[in-house]
Amino acid sequence: MSGPVVVLRGNSDVTSDLFVAACERLDLPVLDVDLRVDRCSVEVTRRGASVRINAKTVEPSVVFNRTGINGLGLSSADGLARQRSTSWRNRHTEGREEQGVMLAVFEAWQTSGVRLLNNPRATDLTLMPNAVGDRVRLAGGRCQPTPQRPGDVSVLICGGVGIKANGDAGGDHLELARLVADAAQFDFGCVRISGRDRLTATGWSPIPLLEEWDEPELLALAIVSQACGIDVDAIHPPSARYFVSDLGI
Repeated sequence: MSGPVVVLRGNSDVTSDLFVAACERLDLPVLDVDLRVDRCSVEVTRRGASVRINAKTVEPSVVFNRTGINGLGLSSADGLARQRSTSWRNRHTEGREEQGVMLAVFEAWQTSGVRLLNNPRATDLTLMPNAVGDRVRLAGGRCQPTPQRPGDVSVLICGGVGIKANGDAGGDHLELARLVADAAQFDFGCVRISGRDRLTATGWSPIPLLEEWDEPELLALAIVSQACGIDVDAIHPPSARYFVSDLGI
């Protein structure tokens, strides 16, 4: 890897802690960036745009975006909570300013070829489920956003690969999860699927909480391994693998 793994968080976040610990276990250079205390900016020169974190240029190879930054104009709840102003009006103004800077940071990273897991556009699309559903149906899948029900299967996706599923999941579940991930424009996330009659996507999230799954430490290790191109077999015995074979494919 040419640069560090950046774990970008907006608040206290157990999943971010798991990713940082996984990087350390894999001996990967990792930079834990917390927007509550760390400051990001973009410097534009004749050679292009570069990202600076706490006044130091950072050129990561992979970025895990664990923030609620979006392109819809309104700051997320955790974004507002980070701001220092006590008035509602100023807090919203500061939140929008922070979002503008962070969108420029993400754009600079993507333009330079950095792999970004959790594109802010995926956060935008969580607020437009009908648009995502239309894209899934045009691609040949079924999608009907509804509250999660008993028996629904959850599939974790990372870079198009099924990392883990709960319940009785197989290749058809993974294919539908990939359709939803593509329609919702996320590289890493969780898709819920109902198996009644025909498989139907019932919900999705580009920022899943790993602590809600069994063995979250091993799960974070598998996700970081996949994102960074590391062979998971070199880390785990076959009984602890979390990749496609776990989905019965």
